[in-house]
Amino acid sequence: MSTLPPCPQCGSAFTYEDGAMLICPECAHEWSKEAASETDLPPENSLPRVA
Repeated sequence: MSTLPPCPQCGSAFTYEDGAMLICPECAHEWSKEAASETDLPPENSLPRVA
């Protein structure tokens, strides 16, 4: 059994697959499997600088 990622919008663990999309039944957010596999870190130059 594969483990699906939680919803990136609300954090729900009850996501499910529908074809090439992942869907959250709690907030109705839909995103692609490719987006789920990418790292969601901002570019290094966009991080706030600490003085």
